[in-house]
Amino acid sequence: MHNVFSLVGVSLVVGLIWGRVTGTAWFLGHLGHLLADIPRVPWFFPVKKYGFRKGRLRIPKPARLIQETVFLSLALIMHRIVHQKP
Repeated sequence: MHNVFSLVGVSLVVGLIWGRVTGTAWFLGHLGHLLADIPRVPWFFPVKKYGFRKGRLRIPKPARLIQETVFLSLALIMHRIVHQKP
């Protein structure tokens, strides 16, 4: 899922199923995730070959998990505020 093809493909599927706004939100969220992972993103895999080394996947540190949880929580709160019905 860490490539441009998944970014576009999954965003299109989400948009077709749940609508344009949700598809755009998915695209921006997925893009933000990829940008945060920039040193490790194989953008054009499988078209371009990347040298994946053994042990490349690792469990994130607790501080990173807390950071991502806070960010996701803020995003959900903002979504709720923006889409709140009067």
